[in-house]
Amino acid sequence: GPAPRGCPVPRATLPPSPPTGEHRLVRTLTVLLLVLGLLALAACESAPTPWPDLSLTLEPDQPTTISSGAGHTCGLRPDGGVACWGKNESGQSSPPRNERFASISSGAGHTCALRADGSPVCWGFNLSGQASPSRSERLASISSGGFHTCALRPDSSTVCWGSNDSGQSSPPRSERFVSISSAGWHTCGLRPDGSAICWGRNDYGQASAPEGERFASISSGAVHTCALRSDGSPICWGGDDYGQSSPPENERLVAISSASGGSHTCGLRPDGRAVCWGNNDVGQASPPEDERFATISSGKAYTCGLRPDGSAVCWGRDDDGAASPPEGERFAVGQVDAAGG
Repeated sequence: GPAPRGCPVPRATLPPSPPTGEHRLVRTLTVLLLVLGLLALAACESAPTPWPDLSLTLEPDQPTTISSGAGHTCGLRPDGGVACWGKNESGQSSPPRNERFASISSGAGHTCALRADGSPVCWGFNLSGQASPSRSERLASISSGGFHTCALRPDSSTVCWGSNDSGQSSPPRSERFVSISSAGWHTCGLRPDGSAICWGRNDYGQASAPEGERFASISSGAVHTCALRSDGSPICWGGDDYGQSSPPENERLVAISSASGGSHTCGLRPDGRAVCWGNNDVGQASPPEDERFATISSGKAYTCGLRPDGSAVCWGRDDDGAASPPEGERFAVGQVDAAGG
């Protein structure tokens, strides 16, 4: 039968009967290459095909449609509506009514989101002003940390608000970033050339990005940071008491998410399978083996992922319902129609 999709079909054209020894050598090499090609095709045909083949690719600029914090998670429906679950003692799981958003980010006890026009809205714990963005700002992306929030403007400049006791809300001046990730007490950004720079607390080396590396995606954890190179290989730095900075070898991932208040990291393989490492005392680093996800988000002691159909699955600590997404909900996978178009 025909070769399965993705298996190359070997083709070779033999030269006419060679009159010289040099030509005979060419003919012999051609036949050898043809035999090797047939052997490779047989191996490809017998190899199992992952199910389902989501063909996920590394796309760091996708909007965040599900985001796990210290004990709550919020997700965006396809129309931009919000659903949150988990802890709500500070109102972090009580989004404003009748609002529609294009991107969302959950912090320790607060949540921030962007409307379709880029204006930010935050709710929840606000003792340090982390939920009080400037009303005049128009932003391209947003990331909620422990007690601070950072965001990127359309010109790639950075603005932060909230706690700054460790310098986590003081981004380097004159820098431009294409991606930003806020954690408990530090923040990291990716420059247009893929190099990373971090600021804030650095007692475990979490804000000391490796020099000479170039990344396509970055995610800050409590005391560690992980990133993906352009080939999908993960690299982490900072605290490693639980192995959260020791990703499995020879992995190639299309997404990565470090627990901003915890000590584990999860990523997605190209076929949508999840792989996690680090602290697993309550199962937060043990994803279901038979599931495939389109996106993933690590919380403090739990993790949530979205299936391709937009339904959510969570695992890990569930004391406050953080790992119990509402039944029957479907969240956006990819772009959100927050403008109603």
